Formats: sequence, structure tokens, C-alpha cells
Amino acid sequence: MTLDAIRALLKALGFNSKAGSPAVYLKKYEAFSEPYTLEVDLGLGLEGHIDYGSKIRLGDRTTTHFKAPENFVVLECVDRLLTKGYYPADIELERKFKLGRTTKGGKADICVYRHGKRQLLLIIECKTAGSAYEEELVNTKRTGGQVFSYFVNGGTAQFLSIYASHLTPEGAISYTSVVVPVLDTEEEEKAQRLRPAEYLTFKSYKEIDDLLRVWAVKCGGSVEFAPAGIFEPECPAYNPGYQPRRLRDLRNFEPEDRAKVFQEFMEILRRHNVSDRSNAFNRLISLVLAKIVDEGGAPDQEAGFQFILGRDNDERLYERLQTLYTRAMRDYLHEDVINYTQDDIDSIVASFPRQYAQEQIRRILRELKFYSNNEFAFKEV
Repeated sequence: MTLDAIRALLKALGFNSKAGSPAVYLKKYEAFSEPYTLEVDLGLGLEGHIDYGSKIRLGDRTTTHFKAPENFVVLECVDRLLTKGYYPADIELERKFKLGRTTKGGKADICVYRHGKRQLLLIIECKTAGSAYEEELVNTKRTGGQVFSYFVNGGTAQFLSIYASHLTPEGAISYTSVVVPVLDTEEEEKAQRLRPAEYLTFKSYKEIDDLLRVWAVKCGGSVEFAPAGIFEPECPAYNPGYQPRRLRDLRNFEPEDRAKVFQEFMEILRRHNVSDRSNAFNRLISLVLAKIVDEGGAPDQEAGFQFILGRDNDERLYERLQTLYTRAMRDYLHEDVINYTQDDIDSIVASFPRQYAQEQIRRILRELKFYSNNEFAFKEV
């Protein structure tokens, strides 16, 4: 980064020049019992440094220089954590972890501990926005990436995050992050004890490949990041948690997104050997119609066009998409589409006197609804 870019970033973060030392920029955080100050010294140009104060712990000083652009992502993320209310003494930068059975080690960009305790809560890996961030997302899904390597040795962490931010041309900070909740519910722990051979809880496994299997099971069959859970206004400090996207969280589809979405769609077709491209195109249009209807709600409304971790399975997601598609066909194309919801089916079946008959009818209707050809079947199976 150039000095001008660094100054613009500091200005956007709310840093001000120190009285008598215009090359030194300060920001004071007043939310704590004792105000805390971060300091950035530009007096030596690009040889300057970031001073994180006396309470934020440093595994080493590789995060404090200007030579790596990623260091300014770390600075911005620390600013966001402090602003949210995480205490400086509960933050550690560049914590060292031993990776695997060798002497090779790695350093996590940011670790956050429970307040006043040496109990790891968050592991945050910071990347510059763009290709570095996107590549780490892909790597994490495939091999566990850096965050799972640290988690294996971190013990008590409950959330892993990959974080990126940048300064927009308008001079504002834009950030993006994903979260992997790695905590287990009491129900999952009980089920794991009853079925020890299954991959149900993170705490039962210590190898990354096994942890990735647990992650996939918790997401309904394939690994998926939670889009929120740490930095959003509704997530208080020290109490992070997955939050489904709301319509206010959506951003506009920009021209530069086209190539990425196209490549992702083509990858889906290749991975599942979908050869009937015209059929796939029709299914894609059905999804677009469902998405358009979903975006018509109030800003605080939960987006229906998403897989909600811990709540959804494939069938619940499909039923929600089918309902959105039915509304789109009616409202925009003025066509009626037959769609019986699960509540409709339960109401009909309840009139049958025998429990066995009810269960059989539910099974038949379920198979017809979810597993026969439908609006979103990209491939006949």
C-alpha cells in the first residue's frame, strides 16, 4: 500500500493525527473502563509500524509493519472488534500453533478469548480482498485451510472466520467474512454417543478430514460457510452466533460478479455430469424467478433463498424455493402452479383414521413432491 492509501484507510477508520506529531495517527476507544489507544506511525514512510498498545498480545511483530497489505486488514478487523466491545486483553495477534506431528508451526492472524479467560472463542484468518480471500475460501472447503489447522490445536474455539476488507473508491470501509461454527449442541452430543461411528460432533474428532466430514453433516451434506455471526450489529461481543441473512444484508449484483457466478454454475454442471444444458438453463430461470420474489419482502425479513444452518435440510429448502417459485409464476407470469406445502399435506392426511395409513400416504406424497421431476431438477435421477 502507498502512504496515501494508508492515510485514507486511517481516516476512514477514525484515526486522527497526534498533536505535535502529524505523522502519528491515533484512535482512542472509550467503551472500556480505561480508554485504549491504537497508534500508527508514518514518520518513517513505508518503514513505519502499527502499535497495538500494551494489552493486545503479540505472538511476534510480523503484523505491525507496513510491508504486507494483509496487515492493514488485520488492523481494520481489530478496530472492528474493539468497536464492538471486545476487550483488548482478550485479543491476541499472530498466536503460534504447532501444525500436525512435525515441528512446523503456523500463526493465526487474530485469536479472541472469552472475557477474562484463556479460553479460545474465535480464530480469524485475514486476507486481502479479492483473489486471496476467494482462494482461501476454496482451500478451506477442500482441505480445511489455515483455520482448521489452527482449530485442531486450539481446543476450545467455537467459531472460525475468514475475513477480508478494503477501502472503496468513495473512501469507505467494506468488509466481507464467512464463519464456520464449530460448537456442538447437547442433542448432537447425545446422538454421537448413541451412534459413535457417525460424524456428528466436532469434539469427537481430531483429524482435519474427519472435521470436514462433521462440517458437511451439520450443513446437510456438503460444507457451507455461514455468512454471518460475528461482526453484524445483532451479534453482541463475546456471544457470536450464526445469523441467517436478512434482505437488508443483500448487495447488488455487480457487472464483475458475472464471470464468477457463471464459472460456479458451470462447475456445478461439470461436477454432476449434467449434459442437458437447455434443461439446466430452464431450471436456472426457475431459480431466478424464486429469487426475485424473495427479494420483495421487508428489509428485516429473513431471506428464503438460502440454506439456514441448523434448521434446514434439503427438503425444507426445496419446499421454500417451490413456494417462492409458485408465487413468481402467479404474480409475474399469471400462471397457476400446483404446489402442496407440508402443512397442506398434514391437514389432508389427518382425516385418515389409521396411523399406519397416514404414515404411508405422507411417504408417498413426500417422494412425489421432492424426488420426482420438479422445477429445480437439473438432472434426472
